Amino acid sequence: MPSTVTRAVLRWSFGVSIGTVLIAVTSPLFVRSYVPTPIDPVRTAWTLNPGSTYRWRSEGYADTHIGSMGMPGVLGSAAVPESSVRGFALWGDSQAEGVCVADEDKIFAVAEQLSIVDGNPIRVYPLARSGDDVRDWLMQMPRVESPLELTGHVMLIVDLEDLAVATGPSKANDRGEFEQSIAKVLPAFVIQAVRNIAYEQDGVTRRSLRFSVGQANSTMTSSSTDNKSLTNSTSTSESWAEAFAAIRNSTSLPVIVLYAGPVPGIMQGRVQFEDPNAAMLSGIRETADRFAITWIDLHGPLTNSARAGLWPRGFHNGQFGVGHLNQHGNKIVAQSLIDAVSQL
Repeated sequence: MPSTVTRAVLRWSFGVSIGTVLIAVTSPLFVRSYVPTPIDPVRTAWTLNPGSTYRWRSEGYADTHIGSMGMPGVLGSAAVPESSVRGFALWGDSQAEGVCVADEDKIFAVAEQLSIVDGNPIRVYPLARSGDDVRDWLMQMPRVESPLELTGHVMLIVDLEDLAVATGPSKANDRGEFEQSIAKVLPAFVIQAVRNIAYEQDGVTRRSLRFSVGQANSTMTSSSTDNKSLTNSTSTSESWAEAFAAIRNSTSLPVIVLYAGPVPGIMQGRVQFEDPNAAMLSGIRETADRFAITWIDLHGPLTNSARAGLWPRGFHNGQFGVGHLNQHGNKIVAQSLIDAVSQL
């Protein structure tokens, strides 16, 4: 007869093994992908591997097919006729990347579909990446203009801080090492389990111990649409002039900036329709005009949609009115993109 200790070890070993197998089999239903990210030779930046499928299981519930240059959603979108003569690069962070929604609901795909219906088809190249800001886009813009035969650039700005840092050093290659070394050998559910232990729910803030010496710090974190704080140095007209000058110095092509600020939204349980940056927006637009950059504020159409009951942010399996742009929000952005392009 095996001893009590032996039986306990056998039962725990069996239970852990069976439990791990069950999690491994079902994890694609609940866990996002962790895939190696090579450096694209044209963009010279880390991108998702062309031909792969990226799985998202947080806000929204979608699979994204990765095309050339790491463009998310290209393989699964409706093709625009090759006869279209104008091509526009779409830059942005995770809001423009759109892995929360299916390929056909991504901003670039909806914009292409709308342009076909409009009778003036264009190509939109989705070059946005999660976590990027204008420094990353400026580094890549001149490198893709010739290969993609671009007519212009479109930037989706949700956090003004992403625009204010235009004169700083690019961080486009400050990533990928983790994915390259770990994602090749460990399944996604193991990586996610470690991240859940090491980081707060936002995936960025390091977890602290449940006890510490001294005054306790709040562990509340802001949502992905909470506007980043702008210091006095980044909100002056001179700073915005530097940002737009950096953009203009990076390209001679037309540039359209679509500003989809943090509102409308539900922040800390309260509905908010007033943009906290409203006071500085008129000055930002005037500065953009000085540098021949088209500034489009989407506050009106986004707010009208929310008041009509179609909230542009949030998903059925997330928090209502909070988070990334959903299908309704993407359609509003795409329509604004088409309207702006038609006026060039």
